Amino acid sequence: MRAFTAVCLTGVSLAATALIAGCPGAPPTTIPASNSPLGVSVIGLTQMKNDGTTYNSIAVNWRGIPSGTSQVDLNRSMDAGSSTRIRTATPTETTYTDRDVLQGKSYQYSVTPFDAKGARLVEPTRSETIRLASASDIPASSLTSPANNAFVSRSDEVRFAWQPVTSADYYWIQVRETGADSTKLTYSALTKDASIALGTRSTVVVPASLSGTLPTANEGVQNGKVYSVMVTTLKTDPPGGDLATLKSLAMRDSASQTFGVN
Repeated sequence: MRAFTAVCLTGVSLAATALIAGCPGAPPTTIPASNSPLGVSVIGLTQMKNDGTTYNSIAVNWRGIPSGTSQVDLNRSMDAGSSTRIRTATPTETTYTDRDVLQGKSYQYSVTPFDAKGARLVEPTRSETIRLASASDIPASSLTSPANNAFVSRSDEVRFAWQPVTSADYYWIQVRETGADSTKLTYSALTKDASIALGTRSTVVVPASLSGTLPTANEGVQNGKVYSVMVTTLKTDPPGGDLATLKSLAMRDSASQTFGVN
């Protein structure tokens, strides 16, 4: 089991991830200095939005900074090349999100604590090497229902269906009301199936490793309103969707389409 599983998802559709430690808008995670073994963990994310824009990041987490530490140097190497310092952290910081990374490249990070005199307290502790996936390698799905610009009845349920993608580990369905607050999620669910129903009372279970990462909302839909819907294809590394051992996550958005409720 990996010790750290927080991923900073970027982009407008993922704004709620500011609540995750290390993401924009969140305060630094703090822990007291200790003499426990120093450890470093990494998780990568790539996302291709439906306009072709890509977002890349690697969340680096560490623990066990020794007592007497004055500063912590975080270094990075790419494709087994030379190591370069990318951040000087305080002793209480435990996470950093690196956005200066490229899809298809491999990265390794190391953490080194120093005392007030600049003496190294322990040897650099290195993370495992992580290859940042290419979101363009994941086929985009396409919604098959409801049809674009269709009107559906809420009396029973609104069923969303999409074209299955062979390489997908999960699908993330997102529904938003169109209009002034179009960034607010009305409904969000993570599923391995190629269809899902939004009834009058919806309950969504998000895996623990992704709770707090994928924003969830279960307000349902209302008569007389128009919504946009999009499905995002998710692929995990290691393959198969084992979130407990997640190393990286690649995401590919579908085109969005609208539907009304009457």
